[in-house]
Parts: sequence; C-alpha cells; structure tokens
Amino acid sequence: MITKLRSRLNFTSALVATTLLFSQVQSVHAVDVIITSDTGTTVTNSATLDNFTNSATITTSGGDDGIHNSGTITTFTNSGTIIGGDDGILNSGTITTITNSGTIIGGDDGIQNTGTITSLINSGSITGTYGVYAGGGTTLTTITNSGTISGTLYGFFRAGVGETTNVINSGTISGTTAIINTGTVNLTLNKGSVLIGDLYVFSTGTLNITSNVGASKSYAYTTSGTGTVTLNDLNNRPAIAGSAYAVNVGSMEMAGENLYQNTSNIIDAIESNINTTETWVRPYYSESSRDAEGDSSAIRKFKNTKQGFIAGGAVKNSEIPLQFILNVDQSENNIDSGEHKIDSNSITLGLVAPNFNKVGDYNLSLKGLVGYSKNDTDRKILDNTSSTGERVITGDYNSFNAIVGASLAKTINLDNGVKANITIGADVVSEMRDSYSESLYFSYDKLNLVQLQPKIQSEFVKTLNNTSNAFVKVGVEARELLSGKTQDFSANSIKTSYTTPTTNDVYGTVVVGFNSKINNTINLFAEASAKNSGEEVSTYQASIGIKGTF
Repeated sequence: MITKLRSRLNFTSALVATTLLFSQVQSVHAVDVIITSDTGTTVTNSATLDNFTNSATITTSGGDDGIHNSGTITTFTNSGTIIGGDDGILNSGTITTITNSGTIIGGDDGIQNTGTITSLINSGSITGTYGVYAGGGTTLTTITNSGTISGTLYGFFRAGVGETTNVINSGTISGTTAIINTGTVNLTLNKGSVLIGDLYVFSTGTLNITSNVGASKSYAYTTSGTGTVTLNDLNNRPAIAGSAYAVNVGSMEMAGENLYQNTSNIIDAIESNINTTETWVRPYYSESSRDAEGDSSAIRKFKNTKQGFIAGGAVKNSEIPLQFILNVDQSENNIDSGEHKIDSNSITLGLVAPNFNKVGDYNLSLKGLVGYSKNDTDRKILDNTSSTGERVITGDYNSFNAIVGASLAKTINLDNGVKANITIGADVVSEMRDSYSESLYFSYDKLNLVQLQPKIQSEFVKTLNNTSNAFVKVGVEARELLSGKTQDFSANSIKTSYTTPTTNDVYGTVVVGFNSKINNTINLFAEASAKNSGEEVSTYQASIGIKGTF
C-alpha cells in the first residue's frame, strides 16, 4: 500500500501487476507506463485529489474495474488508455470534471457513475456494454461529447426517476439503443452529431431534443417507449410535432429561384432572336450558385448547373409570322453541398409571334410555351436506424411548366455604326409539381407555382465589317412569386407545411457576344452572360450557335 504521494508519481516496472490504493493524496499522475492487474481493480482512490492525470495505460484483465473512485477528485484527465474487465471507470464518490481525449473501455460499462459527476467532457472514445451508465439516485449533470460514446447494448443509460442529465453532442453516440432513460435527458444535437441506435424513453422519462445540427441537414430520429419526447429545432425548419423529424427545406425555399433559372434562359434566347427569319440553334452551359450556408433555413446555399440547347425557326405557311421554339435541358441542383440533389431532364415547346403589332414606336411580340420535366432527388438524412447514423433517401416526381409573355422592342440608330435595341418585357411562368414520396419518411403534396418575371434590357450593336458585329447587353430582371409560397408535406405520415420567406429577387445582367457570317446562308454567333442578384445569386452562362437557311 502506498499511503502518501507528493506532487508527481512516476510508476515503474516494479508496479506491474500491482493494485494501487490512494489516500490523503493531493495530486497523482500516471505517465508513460503500463499498469496491469489480473486480480482486481487496478487503481483505487478513496482520498481527496485536486488532479488525477493519466497518459499511460491502465488495464485489468480480471473481472473488476480499471479505476474505482470512492473519494473526491476535482479534475480527472485521461489522454491514455483505461481498460476494466468490469467498468473502465467506476465512480461511487465525487468527480467535478472528467476530461477524456484517450480511450476508456469496460467489459460492462465504459464509465459507471453511482456517485456524483458534474461534467464529463469526451473527445476520445468511451466503450462498453453500456458506454456511460448513470445510476438512479446519482448525479451526472452534463455530458459534452465530440468523440465517441458507444455500447454494444446502450450508448448512454440515464437511470432514476427525477434524475436529469444534459447531453451536448457533436460526436457519435451509438448502441443497439443510443440513449435510454427513466429520468430526464436534455439532448442538444450540434453540427457533426451522429446518433446510431434507438432513443428509448420509459413511461417515467422525458427526452427533450434541441437540434442545432445546421439548416442544411435533414433528420429522422426514431424514438420508442411511452415517455415524453419534445423537439425544438433552432435552424428555422418546420419540426414535426410529436416526433423527431425535420427536413432541409432548401428545395422549398428555392422553388421560385429554380423556376426563374429554368425559364429565364429560354426567354433570353427568344428575345435575342425575335427578329430572325432563319432557323437558329443555340447550345448552352450555365452555372448558378449562392454561397449562403448558415444556421437558418431562410436562404440556402446551392449550385445549379444546366446544359442543353434552344432552337427556333419560322413556321411556314402561317397566316401571321410565327416562330417555333424547342428547348431540351438537363440540370442538377445541388443544395447545401450535396445534402439534397435534384436532377432534372426537361423538354419545352412553344410558339412566338414576333412583331405581332405596333404599340407606339415599339413592336409588340407574344410568346407561349409549355414543358415537361422528369425530376430525381437524392436527400441525405441523419437516421439513427442506420448503421452509420446517416443514409440517402431517393424520390422522383413529374412537373409541367408554362411560359406566357409579351415584350416591347424598338431599335435606335446611333452614330459610328452603332445601334441600340431597347426591350421591355414581362412573363408569367408557372410550374405544376406532382405529389410524391421519398423512399423513407417524407412525402410532398402537389405544388402549383406562379411567378411574374419582368425585365428591361438595352443592347448596343457595333458593326465591325460586312460580315460581323459585336454586341453588349445590360439590363435588370426581377421575379415575384405570386402563388405557391407554401409547400405542404408529411414526415412519417404527420402533416406540416413550410412557407418560403424569399418570394422575390432582382437581377443585374451583362451579356457580351458577336455574330459572324460564315457564308451566304449560315451565321455563327456566341455570347457569354453574367447575372448577380440581391439575394446573392450569381449566374454565368456561355452559348455558341448558328443561324441560317437549311
């Protein structure tokens, strides 16, 4: 027996296979040594210690504990390894703070508390049949976990009616049952949090979940038992009453923006070729993005890529001048860096009546188009029934689009071979989405969107020679969502809804390009454009194409 140690104790090989008992000790350190026992608890403390620090290996291969504290320890710090045949650490006394960045393993419990622990801070690993067990009539005030707490049976067990533990998690808590309690557990889930295993609440228990996992995340936490479960989502998502489900609302918040992205390039192409009597084909590629990831669902981060072509040409034998329009498009909308993806393939057909009538000095043109899209979705969710705590759920839906609009345009000849084309237009665009269900948990009611998209644009064209010219366009466009602001959806058959707070935006546009005659029947054109909006959406598009008589 060692009855008194000074400020530091260096264990040597002579202490191998020895049980250590501490009493009346002020500070104990186990450093750079392996301490083993096959006959009982390796380290026992019944004294009052300011500090207990271990950076070595403390292990017992017998059926007892790695460390048993029945005394008082102010600060317990482990960066090494503690292994118990029964419990890694058994506390029947008082520990103010346990800080673990190492490894604690118990054949029964990683940590068993039958006394008082004010704070358990874990950035390492705590494992056992029960990862952490807090007995009835005991105090375990707060667990702050950024590491791993795991049990082959239970990750964390809060026993004792009326006993309360605050669990703040940004790491992993796992088990067949991740958390089980007969008392009260206030569970705060921060970014990085992973739960693997059921959340079980006895009839005498309460589980209060506060979610702060970030607005980009969706989650479906399965709970069982007959106790009380409450959910408070701090990221402005609609939480599902009576459950632990919430969905990333990015696709709902961005419905008006996506409708604008899907229609504005068609409208721009029509306006650019409104006076063309030839057939034209315009392949394009565009990227739109917003760097606005944050803790609120109000404005979501996204990147939208599109590629396709738009073609048009005169309708022969028509009583009035008409152009046909064909658009084939493929796009991917990536919301919150892969948390939710929507892949779309669409086709749009329509007619344009260029220079349909005169309104003062302006030529009035009309347009009408309809389209169909097939949409496939992949959504990541935090799911405690998955072996990894996460899974990807899928879905698909059909949508139908329409564009009806008018524009006024006139040309002003300026000096030095420059002419200006002024265009003022307004379009009403719509999207009708079918209702659909994802492969697990979430389903969505049909949604009808109607949006007004006005624009004003000035184009300045400079003749370079007999075969080519260059142009610059500057303008302002806007969108205002008129209807479809609220999406109704269900999580595990429980209905709720989300109303987007972002119903409008204004875009400044710049386009540069050129036209060049290849021969008497074919012209080549190319252009690049940039748009920036008040809601911090940036769009860049490039297109190259031909016009001609074929």
